[in-house]
Amino acid sequence: MRLGSGFVEVEVSNPEGEGWVKVKALLDGRSMYARLPGDLLLRLGVRPGFRRRFVIAGEGITRYDVAVVLIRLNGRVLPTLVVFGEEGSAPVLGAYTLMEFDMVSDPAMRGRR
Repeated sequence: MRLGSGFVEVEVSNPEGEGWVKVKALLDGRSMYARLPGDLLLRLGVRPGFRRRFVIAGEGITRYDVAVVLIRLNGRVLPTLVVFGEEGSAPVLGAYTLMEFDMVSDPAMRGRR
């Protein structure tokens, strides 16, 4: 499946593995991190761990809250960074998360495996 061309159903939980929720997320290797609606993350008990600067086309530099969540996909559970998106925003799995789940190769490692 080409990145950005499809969706995948994943389960998301807080870092303690409590309160799993299924979401349908866009595969987007052009985005660096996973993004989930902030209201969903707060309902799961996920609290922002830090803020990170992002450059958004047409908006300039902005800051978003970031935290760690657990994601269950294809029988594996891994921690990943997630950006707190706007309420009702579409869930996205970015390159960082996709690499963790071996769904995209790391361009820096091409030819070294």
